[in-house]
Amino acid sequence: MISRRLIRIKVLQTFYSYKLEGIKSVEHAEGQLMESMDRLYDLFYYLTSFVVEIFDFARWKIEQAKNKLLPTDEDLNPNTKFINNQIIAQIQENIDYQETIRQIAHKWNDEADKELVKKIYDQVKESDFYQQYMSNGQRSYSEDKKMILYIIEQILYDNEDLYDNLEEKSIFWGDSIDYALVVIHKMINKYSIGDDMRKKLFEKFRSPDDIVFARDLLNKTLVRQSQYLQILEDHIENWDVSRLAKIDVIILLQAIHEILYFEQVPVKVTLDEYIDIAKFYSTQKSPAFINGILDKIVKKFEQENLITKTGKGLL
Repeated sequence: MISRRLIRIKVLQTFYSYKLEGIKSVEHAEGQLMESMDRLYDLFYYLTSFVVEIFDFARWKIEQAKNKLLPTDEDLNPNTKFINNQIIAQIQENIDYQETIRQIAHKWNDEADKELVKKIYDQVKESDFYQQYMSNGQRSYSEDKKMILYIIEQILYDNEDLYDNLEEKSIFWGDSIDYALVVIHKMINKYSIGDDMRKKLFEKFRSPDDIVFARDLLNKTLVRQSQYLQILEDHIENWDVSRLAKIDVIILLQAIHEILYFEQVPVKVTLDEYIDIAKFYSTQKSPAFINGILDKIVKKFEQENLITKTGKGLL
């Protein structure tokens, strides 16, 4: 599912696009935000389908070997442990998976995609883990699950070829691939033998509150940005807001809105989240700078009794 951290990042990106590209309305910005989260949700399924493609390619290789002019005994009597993975079979039979994959625009069917599947399969096949898995006579659900988790953790994660391929397919996917692989890893880890073929592989959000959180964080920060810019001006000594990096300003604006108006999100959660986001999306000095400014703002808000918190909040 799409976490609160990802929602904050998607709002940040949409806000930045709004400022940079001159998006004319808040409604248009919200539409772009919703589309970016829809495409991220697609990525969960699309990357899952890539894992399935690896096993399908292995199955195709076995059939090709059987149909050679002079097949060997090994060609005619292959080890089918890998291609008979029970979790892969469950995913392929899952109704939610089938319906969602049909709706996704991208397929793993052009030449570059096929070459990538082959390359990844070869990496899997050459690994010691695969060799041990295939030589082990034991066939179990647990063994099959470990095989898939190994592929995700050790072969797909941080795989430059895979990431380049996905980034070319969608502008919304580039910085979300790591997260999507983590989500898929968790989904596979939770799979069990008796799972209903009708169950959803992934939920988009933890709760409907997350959709409200996303819309409010974007829309109301945009509407109140002049007010929040003045707050920044009042707390930045010897600096002009116009001289700050745009991404830092947007991070600060979002954080201010979240501190003031999201009563169920603790201040510490908001601070930690935006400081971490700054580490990834801004300059090396930005996290410390943002931390210092927000600390001053929070103290001021507390003195004026402007902060009301009623719950634990979710990341």
